Amino acid sequence: MNIRGALQLQQGHLDKARSDFLRALTYTVKYHSAGKPVHPQIAVCLSNLAGVLKKEDKLDECRQIYTEVVDSMSQEFGRTSPVTAQALCDLGATYVGLKHKKLAQSTLTEALHASTVSRGIEHPLTQRIVEWLQDAAKIENPEDVGGFCGDDFVDNLLKDCVHKIAEQDKKSEDAAVRGDIIFLDQRGHVGHGSPLKPLI
Repeated sequence: MNIRGALQLQQGHLDKARSDFLRALTYTVKYHSAGKPVHPQIAVCLSNLAGVLKKEDKLDECRQIYTEVVDSMSQEFGRTSPVTAQALCDLGATYVGLKHKKLAQSTLTEALHASTVSRGIEHPLTQRIVEWLQDAAKIENPEDVGGFCGDDFVDNLLKDCVHKIAEQDKKSEDAAVRGDIIFLDQRGHVGHGSPLKPLI
């Protein structure tokens, strides 16, 4: 689902990409704990979904997702790992879009350190972080940190996934019960003629 969603996103099919990423997220939540920090596989799905939200200019939701991704990747792989560097870059770029200059600069500085340590100064991600830092320095009339809408987007998203999983499990159980019903015909043969009495 994640790969198909990425292709849909590249082609500009945002609704299809969102649908694929949400399905991938629900599937992943089913097999990994949705606690905090989120499992790295859940973080990957969330990060993919943030790509759609970014295209839709829903930057505060992206900020919340990337904050969770940074926490997850930092705990699992360390603060200077390549995946943490990417997550910090994504979060810092989101802060630039939100015009939160100080948060952008501090996050991108940490991303630059992590990327330089893990990938080297010549790596394309490291160079991209330098460009984002330059963009952050140009922010005029920066926003206050108090401008954030809240931090419940990811929690609500994960709760929705857990709810969908519970619904799917209920449907599966109902289907299994219906599948166990055996009908006998007038002669006592299973599955022939019209059903007279079910055996459960």
